Amino acid sequence: MNVHSSVATGSIPVTKGISDASRPVLLLCPPVLGASTSFGRSALRRGSTRLPRRLACAAPTDPIAMAKVPDRYLEERRQEILDAAARMFIDKGYATATMQEIAAACDLAPGTLYRYFPGKADLIAAVVGQCMDEYHDVLAEVMNASPTPGVGFRLLGEHVAEGLTQPGWQEECTLRLESYLAGRRDDVLRERLEGPLRETITDLANIIRAAQAAGEADPDIDADALALLLHSAVAGLSALAIPLRDTEAASEAWRMLTQLVTTLMVAQPTSTTT
Repeated sequence: MNVHSSVATGSIPVTKGISDASRPVLLLCPPVLGASTSFGRSALRRGSTRLPRRLACAAPTDPIAMAKVPDRYLEERRQEILDAAARMFIDKGYATATMQEIAAACDLAPGTLYRYFPGKADLIAAVVGQCMDEYHDVLAEVMNASPTPGVGFRLLGEHVAEGLTQPGWQEECTLRLESYLAGRRDDVLRERLEGPLRETITDLANIIRAAQAAGEADPDIDADALALLLHSAVAGLSALAIPLRDTEAASEAWRMLTQLVTTLMVAQPTSTTT
């Protein structure tokens, strides 16, 4: 997806082309922050051999069964498993899907699947971990292509507005909501999800702080609170767009919020009395 934006930054139009060959990524809100993946094209894209940095379950290390299998094959097989698991969690729900069904979808024996992932919690953690990786990758790409933190912040907002209208956004939202519900009932899984989720909020807060330091945003704004507000807004809009079946309305609501936030963030000149 080419994320092209002509975003009004005050009175200066900004046009950027951000190339994301995979899909829109939920930048301001991994759902459970909110959801962005175009399922099957990015965080869950097929053929990827990259191991996720966060929430990942390590590749199988059984010294007998895996000793002669090339690493590339193991990584590709692992990706096939994650794709199938994600699809199963979206279509059937985390609680209903079974390891046996996921194994069958990958043409694997259940015992082989367990060598890659000891249980369903490990699978959903790894799937969401890939989404988190994509979030960080695209966030870095957008910010690196932006001349200032404030411009980058606005481009991220436009990226989310475009992403909200994409079918894959709702699929990832469903997936991440499933992970939230699973974490609600599994304290160990919740702890695995919590750290990376907080990190994504902190990343956005740091962008706001950078804009403040550059004189592009009011220094009195609480960056952490604003980042949490934006994440929560995307999560809510993403979730509501599923039953309401109106992604355009969700996108417009987000744009309205970002306009209000942009006005709020504008650094206020120091008033003087005469």
